[in-house]
Amino acid sequence: MEVGPNPPDPVYTPASGSVTTFGLMGKRVFQNQPLWGNLPVIPHVNPFGIIYYPGIAGFTGFHILSLSQENLSGYFLGSALTVAIGSEPIDWP
Repeated sequence: MEVGPNPPDPVYTPASGSVTTFGLMGKRVFQNQPLWGNLPVIPHVNPFGIIYYPGIAGFTGFHILSLSQENLSGYFLGSALTVAIGSEPIDWP
């Protein structure tokens, strides 16, 4: 039986943008830096096979979309049960 080539190593890429939270830890601002999801959960795989690590759970609110010519960006305004993001990825066992 012939075995195909080894799959490539996964490439990990953080999200980018700005996040401001108000919670038990006070006000936290993440601005213009990499954003890594650090919730202690099993990583998710979307229908396209992309693995991602969530950083926000239980979000309820609005997504305000900005329809600029350059990109589709926007804002989220609402609340979440848990937020665990950081500028560095956590080291999973």
